[in-house]
Formats: sequence, C-alpha cells, structure tokens
Amino acid sequence: MEDQLSPEDRATVRMVRGDLEGAVREFTAILRRTPRSVAALVNRGVAYFSQGKFQLALMDAERAIELQPGLAIPHLNAGNALAQMGEFAKALKFLERAVELGPHEANAYDCRATVRQSLGDLEGAVGDLDRAIALNPGFVMAYSHRGNAKAARGDFEGAAQDHDEAVRRAPRNYEVLANRSTARYAQGDLEGALRDGDAAIALAPNVGSLYSNRGSVKSKLGRAQEALTDYNLAIEIDPKCAAAYQNRGALKHGLGDFEGAMADLDRSVELAPDTINALFLRGTTLQVLAARHKDALRFKRAVEDLERALSLAASRKDWKLEQEARRRLDLARQAAAMFARAN
Repeated sequence: MEDQLSPEDRATVRMVRGDLEGAVREFTAILRRTPRSVAALVNRGVAYFSQGKFQLALMDAERAIELQPGLAIPHLNAGNALAQMGEFAKALKFLERAVELGPHEANAYDCRATVRQSLGDLEGAVGDLDRAIALNPGFVMAYSHRGNAKAARGDFEGAAQDHDEAVRRAPRNYEVLANRSTARYAQGDLEGALRDGDAAIALAPNVGSLYSNRGSVKSKLGRAQEALTDYNLAIEIDPKCAAAYQNRGALKHGLGDFEGAMADLDRSVELAPDTINALFLRGTTLQVLAARHKDALRFKRAVEDLERALSLAASRKDWKLEQEARRRLDLARQAAAMFARAN
C-alpha cells in the first residue's frame, strides 16, 4: 500500500511510525529530485533532530531559511538545534526571529523561554510562557516549563501550581511528571519527588535522564547504592547523558572515590562544557587530588575550571552563581598559592 503513496506521504508515514532512518532516506530522495524543497528540508531536519543529530538538523534549517527567509518554522528548528548543542546565545537570535515571523505560535514562545532560562533571564522566560499559555490554554508543556522557570526564580508556590496543573491535564505524560519531581526535589519534598520519578519511569522506562533524576532523589535520601544503580542505568541507556555522569561523579566524590569522580566529571564536562555545577564539582575534586598527589598541574586545572564557571555565571547574569563561583575561585587560588610556597 505504501507503494501507492506519493514520496512526500511515504516519508510522513515513516515519521509517524517512528522510522526516522526511513524518513531521512525518503526526504533525502525528494531533495535529490527537488533540492529547493523547503518542506523536505524542514521535515528532514525534524527527523535529524529526533535522532539527536543536531548539527545536521541545523544545516537543514539554515538551508530552508536561505530559500524562504520569511518562514518561522525553520528559524524555530535552527534555534532548537543550537539550544541542544549548548549554543544558547545563537539559539536566542533564531528564536527571536521565529517569534517575529510567527507571533501567534505558542510553541515559539515556549522554545524561546527555555533558552532564556538557560541564559539566566527568568523573568523573560516566565513572560514568554505566560504568552504561550494565553495563545493556547491547553498547552500542557508550557505549564510544566513555566513551573520550572518559577521554581528557578524562587516562586515555589507558583511553580507547584503550574506543575500540578500540567499533571492534571496530562497525568500520563512522563515529562510533566519528571518536571514536577525536579520541582519537589528543589523544595525538599523528597518522597513526593520519588513518587513522581517512579511514575515517570513506569511510563518511559527507556529514557535515561529519568533514572539520573531519580538517582539524585535517592542520593539525597541517603540511599547511595540505589542512587548509583540509577546513575549506571541512565548511562547504560544513554551514554551521552551528561547529567548522569555529573551526578554519579558527585556521589563518588561524596564517597571518597575521587579518581572515579574525576573520570565521570571529565566525561560530563566533555558532553556539556558550559554546565556550571559540573565545573564547580570538577574544580573541587581536582583540588583534593592535587593536594593528595602534590600536583601543581591539577591545582592549575582547578583554577581554570572555576574561572570558566565564573565567566559563565557572569554572562548569564546569575548573581548567586557568580558569587559562589568567586568564592570557590578565591579558595582555589589560595590553595594553589599555598602549595606553590610550600613546594
């Protein structure tokens, strides 16, 4: 029956079925025949994005923009791809253009909000999500994302209301359950966080990040071995889950396995080089190992990590993180200077 479909419809069917490789092949064949097909470029880019091939997704989006610069969706796709690559400032430019071209597209505001939050603009993120919900009151993920943004700025009551609303509207959506779990963790409701984490995993047992998040809850509850099991599962399912390496590194650090912690933290920073907390933790671990092995190079690397963290916090205008980075950096410099004098 598929043989009777047009190439475009055949590609779409493969997308709907989750056959992303097949969809890419079909859209690529279309582009060989009609290389200026914006629709094929946009859709192939979506398939690449869903596969985690963000650079290829970006290339298709940029080519679509070149061919049809007044279309919002390729700007949105380019911004999303860049955000996944950690290029938040570049992503924001594309997403701002997407909002200009599609001012009534709730999804554009939602995506821009996520990037604004990553850049430390929490008020801007909440404002975007207010607009997204006003445009589409049934937009479940916008409630969930607004809950995240409100929690980040300390409005825990407002965050709880948004997360509860998201779960009420979509009780079997693992993402909204995972987000509420994270919010409950931040508020100290560890049992509630664990219940939501368990429910999210029951719905999506093959999503590695869910195990990493649940591991953090278990670690906080003092269940270190169970937490380690969750982190191992997260990495087994998704070897590129930076948060799982960071969390496992933090657990190993707390257990005194500093060499094991370094291996995990190196991998975490390799995968997500702009994660401030990973840089904090690696810098601290480097100082411990430097003192233990009398290693000036490790002291130097610790200072470099904390300088990088300070630069990132300042660029994001996150005053609290900036102050913490300065404090840690001062301590690292003092430790390095004391070591140099003694040796």
